[in-house]
Amino acid sequence: MRRLDKKLPSKSKRYKLALEGSVPGMNALFEDAAHLCRTNKTFRDSVVVAMVKGAVAKAKHGSNASTDEKVVNFVRFIDTISPKAAQVVSANIDGISKRYLKSLNARDRKEAIIDSGEDDQNVYARMKEAILRRKSDSSNKVPFSIAVDATKVAKILEVSQPMKGIVGGAYPQHIVDISGKSKEEVKAMLNGTKINNKESDDPPLIIKLADEIEVAVMTFQDSPSGVAPTEVVAARPQSNNESNDFIKFMESAALAAANAAEVSPMSFKNIACDWVSFESKHVRVTNCDFLSCKTNHVGLTDPKHNIKSWCHQIKGGGGEVSPSIGAYMIDADLLRMGGVSHELMCPKDYASDNHAKALVSYPTIEKVLSAEPQFGSTIEGDKGVTSVSLLFLHLHLHAVD
Repeated sequence: MRRLDKKLPSKSKRYKLALEGSVPGMNALFEDAAHLCRTNKTFRDSVVVAMVKGAVAKAKHGSNASTDEKVVNFVRFIDTISPKAAQVVSANIDGISKRYLKSLNARDRKEAIIDSGEDDQNVYARMKEAILRRKSDSSNKVPFSIAVDATKVAKILEVSQPMKGIVGGAYPQHIVDISGKSKEEVKAMLNGTKINNKESDDPPLIIKLADEIEVAVMTFQDSPSGVAPTEVVAARPQSNNESNDFIKFMESAALAAANAAEVSPMSFKNIACDWVSFESKHVRVTNCDFLSCKTNHVGLTDPKHNIKSWCHQIKGGGGEVSPSIGAYMIDADLLRMGGVSHELMCPKDYASDNHAKALVSYPTIEKVLSAEPQFGSTIEGDKGVTSVSLLFLHLHLHAVD
């Protein structure tokens, strides 16, 4: 560049020649870094400085020198995205070895979320640990709620090596122990058949497949920096919309965990769920207990799930007859006569919140009122109760949202 600078005319120079002093040398670089470490806490606590400290330690004391925790966590985070990228990064920054990384991951591996343990001790332990992680020395109040909901799962049985069992069945067959079983015995359990070379009068083990899995999540109102506000604490595979005591168990487990963690009894605020079968009854009982001063928490339901349930009843009727109010009927056919779209009346996704909101919207109510059927002596009353039902569903959703 210096040779080229001499050949170019001075008028055509539209650049500045970099001098030797304009680029900091190694001494100046480390002097600046030392000054920043003394005066800038953010820089001092950064991963970059931790990497330099590790490189210096290993240059002075050899490869057995300890690696800073920040560097270890950085490599482990990359490993969750790409194990090969983690190996490349770790090798270039004198980080941890692949073998040590595997041992760390194996050490931190916990039991599966569907494993509640003997006498459900795993669930109690998860809840207690979650509360203690957010408990401060200055206060014994850790406000939290519990939400319970179910989601669909693939109906399939699998062999889990870490759990030493067959998973995929509905509770209580969600984990079928196969310890000491031969390959043929495990295959027969998966197929629900007997072993050919074994004579026995016992019927083959039939594992009922799970349609969905019910999950319990703890949500905390206040979490320290770096701690997530939510934690999954339990899960139970089950059949579709199964009536069981899962929500009741989660409630009692939360009370026991709060007591074991020595936090205020007022910490447990509420438990929320769908409005289906046993859960609806338990929500009513919980609220009655709260109003009777027997408990400090309340039961809540998902308003959008309420709306979807009511919309299904309006469109499909209840049993052999449609829902009615007094002498008048909530007539779903008025939706068709009013010109409501087929997509709203028969959506592809029945779990969609948006479809339910659109069905109880004001434009839909207008179409019901504008319907002109040519028969029925109570048609005006039917239009009235149908539109009013949709209106109150809309108001219920609006009041909560």
